[in-house]
Amino acid sequence: HPLVDLGAVYRPLAGPAGADGHVMNFRTLVNPLRHSDHKVLGVTYLVLEALDFYGFMFCERRYSADFLWFMAMKVCGCLVTASALRNFGHLAKSDVNKGMFAESRTFSYGFLVENFWFQVVIALQHGAFLPCFEGSAAEHPTSSRGAAAKLAYFSFAMFWFMSRATFPKTSYADWEAGNEAANGRKLSAWRVAWINLQVKVVRLNYVFKSQVAVPYFVSLHMRGLLPPEWRFVPLFVSLDIAHNVTTAFFLQTLKFHGFISATTFSFAFNATAYAANAVVAYYFLHAKVDLVALLPNLALSVVNLAFVYRKRGDPRFVQFICFVLGFALQLTALPPHHAAAVVGALGLAATVLGQHAQRITQWGARFTHAA
Repeated sequence: HPLVDLGAVYRPLAGPAGADGHVMNFRTLVNPLRHSDHKVLGVTYLVLEALDFYGFMFCERRYSADFLWFMAMKVCGCLVTASALRNFGHLAKSDVNKGMFAESRTFSYGFLVENFWFQVVIALQHGAFLPCFEGSAAEHPTSSRGAAAKLAYFSFAMFWFMSRATFPKTSYADWEAGNEAANGRKLSAWRVAWINLQVKVVRLNYVFKSQVAVPYFVSLHMRGLLPPEWRFVPLFVSLDIAHNVTTAFFLQTLKFHGFISATTFSFAFNATAYAANAVVAYYFLHAKVDLVALLPNLALSVVNLAFVYRKRGDPRFVQFICFVLGFALQLTALPPHHAAAVVGALGLAATVLGQHAQRITQWGARFTHAA
């Protein structure tokens, strides 16, 4: 089948030509003497990923109670990206990343740096589902057990979120542009359209998970409202997000060297997204949905899709500050419905401010000049 393209899997085993004309066979690719630390960490990550899936699906209580088991995969993901930054400094330093879904192309170094920021965010998000945070929103921060550790966690989380402006920012539009430029000359029109469709799925999945699913389940967990039988759902979502920024990069290496086609890779990239979204849909159909936690985040994501994400480079600093402050309300003694309302109001107001921040700045400069 064209989507599977088994020929593109088996033919390169004899030695395909890479983007720069070199010959890369499978034995060379897996040679432990080349980029040894990165390969050891990569194999370790794949083992931990399998253990992670087994843990939250079949023995969730034991898995969540074991801090090392619970966090090992996400910490290893940070180390994998750190080793990639050390080993692949020869990549293009540009923030423009057109090679993600293009045949015989790879990602830029700027995208790799950006990926490290997301790796740490994933570890922080996953850590929010530790048992020690369950019901913490209903407690006063200084009176709960482990208050110092929780304060350190949220302080570092806010610092890391605020550091986003210092990391490169790539665009999904570049993925589509690279697909059309590189693949348009090699692949049929329907394959190019298929890959562009997968890019849109990646984008929508990112918005839904980061602004709806994860905040929703974190809110339920911290308010003590997430039933034990449904705890596997946010952990599955966490695994999906980790796949997009780690395992998918391993698959991208296979695509770059010709072991799989760009068409196959584009589907493999979203494989866990389709599975995780099916699980989330099952939850919303069969569980008691907390609309107080869901609606503000859903409204924020809709506004962002309609306004903020339509143009690259829009000022979002104010929006981001308000989002972080709104999330911080989970630590306060505010009633849950008040906290959710404030989160939604801050997020929506910040979206509008972020849209007009540049214009407001220009008006202020003009007024100051006139004065």
